[in-house]
Amino acid sequence: VSITSCCFNFTAFGEHSFIRRKYRLSFQLFQPLLPDGSSWSLASVGRMSVTMAKAKAANWPRLLAPGAAAPKNLGIWRDMKERWRTELERTFPDTEKEAKTTPKKPKASTKRQKRRDDSDD
Repeated sequence: VSITSCCFNFTAFGEHSFIRRKYRLSFQLFQPLLPDGSSWSLASVGRMSVTMAKAKAANWPRLLAPGAAAPKNLGIWRDMKERWRTELERTFPDTEKEAKTTPKKPKASTKRQKRRDDSDD
């Protein structure tokens, strides 16, 4: 396991039904981490739990860097996401709204009309 400020990389070998397999998971993060504050541990049934310390406190709209494709073997711990949802919304109220909405651009015709109105004076 390698956790850097920008990236997460995991490689391991496992055996199931006498077949040895190599498992890999690598991705770039939405924003920087604190590698020294991050940790990982093995869990039951071949699972792994990772805790990533963010460099700056914020509610990220996603884990991965913009434009990055989600790895097929990356899952969301929905129970944990729901558990912290209320506190995150209270602490960072605008993050979810910003992630879901895009700023509206003013229409060019409105600007042109205003310029015409101003020049008529």
